[in-house]
Amino acid sequence: MNKEITIDYDYEVSFLATPIEPRKFRVKLEDVIQLYTGKGNVCRCGCAGDYVTLAENPKRIKTALKRLASGNYKTTYIDNSVCNELIVEMTISEETDRVWTLYVKKK
Repeated sequence: MNKEITIDYDYEVSFLATPIEPRKFRVKLEDVIQLYTGKGNVCRCGCAGDYVTLAENPKRIKTALKRLASGNYKTTYIDNSVCNELIVEMTISEETDRVWTLYVKKK
């Protein structure tokens, strides 16, 4: 599972985000901490969505990385220095407020 996916991205800065300079970054599957799928405009305690890890559902993590690499989704990047992770949120549907959020270890 050492396949790397290279992702070019633009980002939008929200009030929660530490600005991230546009660049390429590599995501290895084993660097994905977890994936949240569910409502976007809520807390992330799990009451409005589900969390999975690579060990629990590698297919879903790979699907999320492919969606991210496609560039077809509005994406927000948050540099969470406290937890040493990059949070990548893709809006899957604005009408139903569905998002997929990847939590990735920073190097």
